Amino acid sequence: MEHAISKTTLGDFVAGSRSVYWTDGDCISANGVTSQPLSGVGNNASTALFSFPSDPGTPYKLVYPSTIWEAGGWVTLPTVLNASSGAFDGLMYGYSADAGEATMRHMTAYARINVKKGAEEHTLRYVRLTGGAKEQLSGRFDIQYSTGELSPDDVSWV
Repeated sequence: MEHAISKTTLGDFVAGSRSVYWTDGDCISANGVTSQPLSGVGNNASTALFSFPSDPGTPYKLVYPSTIWEAGGWVTLPTVLNASSGAFDGLMYGYSADAGEATMRHMTAYARINVKKGAEEHTLRYVRLTGGAKEQLSGRFDIQYSTGELSPDDVSWV
């Protein structure tokens, strides 16, 4: 998977952070069942009610966007995450033991890197990141949905 399909938007930068908001068209996956796309959520919606075409069963193991879910509950983290004009590719997970509410949490950290040359600011188009021990940052992972802990599938790492 080269690129996740995500429509979430970023709020304004306030007190060192940005809020993440749901957007029309967003879909999550619950146990591999993709939700109906959100519609009519409005601006700055930090909560959303997702509907599913069939009962995914409990416990709910959730990922966003739905396109990163794989059979067996694995997730595939893309090699490229994009951000532009307040929109970005946010990767999230959630868990709920029973029907009701679930909180989605960020699966990864995000970095914005600007390069200044003299008085001019330039934004890099691509940056390659690796873990300190050269561990996998993209590809296929097993995920513990209740904690968000990721374990790489060494076979998918190239």
